[in-house]
Formats: sequence, C-alpha cells, structure tokens
Amino acid sequence: HGDAASPPAAVTRPDIPREARRLRTRSKDLRVSILLLRSRIQQAGAQGLAEMLTQLAELSVIWSDALHPQLLTGEGASAESIEDAALARSNALAALLDHEGVMADIRGITLSNSAALRLQVRDVERALSAPRPADALAPESVRQQLADLEARGALPLAAFREAQESAERLQVWARETVGARGPEYAPRRRLLALGP
Repeated sequence: HGDAASPPAAVTRPDIPREARRLRTRSKDLRVSILLLRSRIQQAGAQGLAEMLTQLAELSVIWSDALHPQLLTGEGASAESIEDAALARSNALAALLDHEGVMADIRGITLSNSAALRLQVRDVERALSAPRPADALAPESVRQQLADLEARGALPLAAFREAQESAERLQVWARETVGARGPEYAPRRRLLALGP
C-alpha cells in the first residue's frame, strides 16, 4: 500500500468504446472521454488519436461548464471548494499526459509494419531525441523510413496534424478553465510533432 503504484491497465476490451460513449452521453466526464481516447488509439492508431482529441476539443467548447469534474463559481462556494474543484479538473486533464497511459498509447502507434522493420512513434522519438539512447535506431534510417512512407502515402500525417491542432485547442481551454493549475502539454506537442 503506501508508496505502491501500479501502471494503468491496458484499454483493449472491444466493448469499451461502446460503453464509454454511452456513459459520456449521460455524465460528460473527462475521465470517460480519456478512457475512450486510449481505446481508440489502440484500435485505430493515429486516426483514433485524431478523432478523439478532436471530439474532446469540441466537447470542451460545447460543454465547458458541464464537463465533469465541474468547476465551482464563487456564489455559495467556499474558496477551498473552488480550489478543490479546479484541482480535480486539472488532475483529470493531467491524465492526457500520463506516461504509462495516453502517452504510452501514442508512442505505441505503428507507423510501418513492414517485414523489414516495424516503426512506431516511440522509435521515431528515441531516434530523434537528444541525447539519443544507445540502442535507438539511427536517425538517418528513421528519417529515410518516414520519407519512404510519406512518398507512398502510407504515413498518417493528416491525422497527426489534426491531433496536434486539437491538442493545442485543449491546452488553450485548460488554461482558460484551470489557469496555472493546468498541465503543461509541451511533452505531448513534441511527441505529436515527431509523429512524423
């Protein structure tokens, strides 16, 4: 107990998207949407990522005040309860940056599944990082693979761009609703930019 922590469970059950969508229509809970995001990334890769980040960005505009965890207004609420509500929303948004959750799912997106070499976002990130891990693929090799995939039209560039734009809209919304308490989305922005 105490300091013990377990990584988030994989979101691979096929009924999760259906159940999460059903729950989302009733609760408008950010955490349910993030669970659905993880499921769609695992099922549809970059397309699922773009689809769900776009939906989440749209929900943040349409249901801003109704999204749970809800923010409290000053009327009839103590300063402490207002702060607690903002912290709860900030924590829900921080799940978008969980290294063992959403970020791991993004890193696991397969860009190429050829017999010669399987290439995932994780491989691109490691190859192009500074400092580069010793066991990472050579940057030149990764860049060449990305160029080959792009030339064949097999690289989901549009999906990564859409995901990047939606992530930026979500960050603006997070700043507007929870201010400085909100998570810093720079790590995800860098990861989506690497995703080719």
